[in-house]
Amino acid sequence: MHITAANCVSTRLQRSRWLRWGLFALYTSLVALLFAASVLPLEAKTLLLVFLLSDLRHRLKHVGSITGDMQLHSSGLCRYHGTDYDVARIYLFSRHLIVLDLERHQHRLRLPLAADAFTYDSFRHVSRICLVLKS
Repeated sequence: MHITAANCVSTRLQRSRWLRWGLFALYTSLVALLFAASVLPLEAKTLLLVFLLSDLRHRLKHVGSITGDMQLHSSGLCRYHGTDYDVARIYLFSRHLIVLDLERHQHRLRLPLAADAFTYDSFRHVSRICLVLKS
């Protein structure tokens, strides 16, 4: 499904390999830094390693579950999984990664949008709408 208009894009969000590998690389470098540059005892390093690995597993599971139908309007409305959210904030990390902070009443959702999770045209249109919302 791929519908675009001048002020709206309706598309399907798929799993992103870039996000999964990026998270894995970030946590791997944190673990390497922890063991190489820390003066903590080995027991404390091991405990921190267990916490980092459990957090990594949780985040990879979350990033892997970010799929489904998405509709983004230039009015600031985003429909994700059939629920309407307001776009609270937009983070433009690069031309390949956009993060939307969505909120609905008291519920907040952070939605990372990587270029490999969309078709080329869909991501380009999502990027344009995000730039309009950002300004």
